[in-house]
Amino acid sequence: MNRPTAIYAATLALLLLCCCGSAPSNSSDQQSSNTANSANTQTGPNDNVEELRSSMQVPFEPEEAVWRITSDKAGRKRLTAVLRLKPEDYKALSSRAATAGPGRQVEVSVEPWFPAELTAMSETTGENTVPATSYPANEFFQAPFNSGTVSLVTDTDYVIIELQSS
Repeated sequence: MNRPTAIYAATLALLLLCCCGSAPSNSSDQQSSNTANSANTQTGPNDNVEELRSSMQVPFEPEEAVWRITSDKAGRKRLTAVLRLKPEDYKALSSRAATAGPGRQVEVSVEPWFPAELTAMSETTGENTVPATSYPANEFFQAPFNSGTVSLVTDTDYVIIELQSS
């Protein structure tokens, strides 16, 4: 066999080995996994702001949004939204929030689906958290969510909103 033919044959064999995966051995395992995931209202993050507005008040137009709704076994829902705001919207939100009193200095846990900038920030601390100032999220409440916080992430234009239903 000449050299180009041998290279072609080896490449073809390698591609066939890589592309041919095995099927799940037990489809009931996959079904039970899907059922377990359906315990969450939404399994993955969403970036649709209009859909987010159907779950919470959004008094500005975010530059970037990623959010997720989950529920626990008792049926309580939790909405977590990470929004990047225009600098002027961030400043206005910060001013409105401060009228309710001084915020609390907190460390917010960063989840894997958060924007890359926040994930990178959290990795520098080694704690997978980012520093923020937290306030009550009253202006974001919309049924069924009636409690929660809005955290303004230090030295960024990001806010993390965490709402819960009762």
